[in-house]
Amino acid sequence: MGAFSVWHWAIALVVVGIPVWILIRALRERRSSPSGSALVGIGGWLAFLAFGLCVGLLRNIVDFIGGFSDYLSGFQNPDAHVQLVLVGLVTVVHMVVNLLAIVALFQKRRVLRPLYLILWALSVLVPASALLMLTVPGVTPEMLFTGPEVARGIAGVVAMGLWYWYLSVSVRVKNTLTN
Repeated sequence: MGAFSVWHWAIALVVVGIPVWILIRALRERRSSPSGSALVGIGGWLAFLAFGLCVGLLRNIVDFIGGFSDYLSGFQNPDAHVQLVLVGLVTVVHMVVNLLAIVALFQKRRVLRPLYLILWALSVLVPASALLMLTVPGVTPEMLFTGPEVARGIAGVVAMGLWYWYLSVSVRVKNTLTN
């Protein structure tokens, strides 16, 4: 077994620290509010959404950094430049919108709903943009996607659709997003 590096500790801190921090905040808000008051604040299911957004951004960043060398090696093929630039731009926009949605949630801004809708659309557009690579000679679908990746992507889009429904109908969300 190798040594437990600083990066492992940082990832462990993020994975464990964010849910604990959200839980502590929710418990403090629950204790400070009267029992008969309306649901307000990042608690309940909204805390799970906050955790999911943070973990999703972290996963996207790790995947992006992990695949960056393969991405750059694709530029050796002159037929793939335009497609690679488009795929890269869509991926970066997806991560930026994810970060903006997290900021909007923690600042309790109403813009979270439209940002989450855009994030949901981008979660479909990112893998669809990779299909542009099929126009490059010699690229096959097996090179782009594996079965588990497709299943994970479909499950993610469905889950994000359910979360968007929650953002649209939840009383807690309506009471929390006031800025």
